[in-house]
Amino acid sequence: MRSSRRLPYALSAVVSVAALSAAGCSGAPGAARPAATTVGHEVLLQPAAARGPAPFTRSTAGEVPGAEDAQPLPAGGAPAAAPAVHTVTGDAAGLYGGVRNTPSCDVGAQADLLTEDPARARAFARVAGIEAVQIPGYLRALTPVVLRADVRVTDHGFASGAPTSFQTVLQAGTAVMVDSRGLPRVRCASGNPLAPAAPLTGRIADRGERWASYAPERVLDVAPSAGVLESLVIADLVEGTWIERPSGEGAEDGNPSAPPEAGPGDGFFPFSPDGARQAPDGAADSDRAATGPDDGAPAAGSPDSDGASADGLPDFTQDPYADLPDFTGDASADGLPDFTGDPYADLPDFTQDPYVDLPDFTGDPFGDGLPDFTGDADSGFQGHAGDPGDPGEAEAGQEKSTA
Repeated sequence: MRSSRRLPYALSAVVSVAALSAAGCSGAPGAARPAATTVGHEVLLQPAAARGPAPFTRSTAGEVPGAEDAQPLPAGGAPAAAPAVHTVTGDAAGLYGGVRNTPSCDVGAQADLLTEDPARARAFARVAGIEAVQIPGYLRALTPVVLRADVRVTDHGFASGAPTSFQTVLQAGTAVMVDSRGLPRVRCASGNPLAPAAPLTGRIADRGERWASYAPERVLDVAPSAGVLESLVIADLVEGTWIERPSGEGAEDGNPSAPPEAGPGDGFFPFSPDGARQAPDGAADSDRAATGPDDGAPAAGSPDSDGASADGLPDFTQDPYADLPDFTGDASADGLPDFTGDPYADLPDFTQDPYVDLPDFTGDPFGDGLPDFTGDADSGFQGHAGDPGDPGEAEAGQEKSTA
């Protein structure tokens, strides 16, 4: 294995801030984001190793390769407009990292620290939406990983026996535990329960400690994956390869059956400066074509590009009927018959009686000399004038005919 290398912190998360408050909590896992707050908010920047204000426990985070120093921000900084929010789903390959077969958090120690203090256990369970007795099982079902981008979340501290709630940006390299939808749920440096970031409006101000690569427009919000995850595809922070980490605590890491075509690169920020999706850092140009180039322009051959596509197929962005004849003019101008007149002008007139020249069958159909069968059917046959059933009469008729 190669020696540890510097973590990619130059990739950060999205926006803004909410007031650092000392009351309230954000609800159960998977719940909707907290309601938007009013103008004039603060967001706390927390470096990877910082415990933050009012931590629940001591740190249970493992050592992360390549920590980046942070400096305290001056007090009273001027608020700025919140940048556009960049959202990724928790199953995005490379959003998280780790060291192969090395959990980023000591899950067992975290469970012990929370359950040994009943007040902290109740406060943690209240935020997580579980019962205090369920904390060990809840933690073991989470997956310990490391952030590879600056991510904004709702953090919860513990003060005066109750949970606090505030908006924070966690630095890339922060050890967290994520749930089966890929959402960060516990910060290992403080034991604090986490929830999705609250949508913010108005102007915001950064507080806390700023690291060199921090940029508000490169902060990410994490949304839940579409379905329950059995594993996560994460970056090996030492070897620079892909790892498939099974969900939950304890299972050994494996290799993805279908790893991403591009390598994990030095960090994760899948957006170009104008907000368009792009391939992860380190991807080749051919890999970027699937998600769009860095400048947000349409890829060559795409429906939005100018001219014919690179694969030789016709460009369907133009009028597909541009080369067809114009049928709006005189259709007969090209020598074809003019169908605008009466198409039946040369056909016989069927409006008269079609039977005027046929014989009249309304009279006697036998008036042409045919025998009249309306009388005795036997009168015209010799030998049968009498009763055909009387032998005497039949013999007399026969003698008469031979005389």
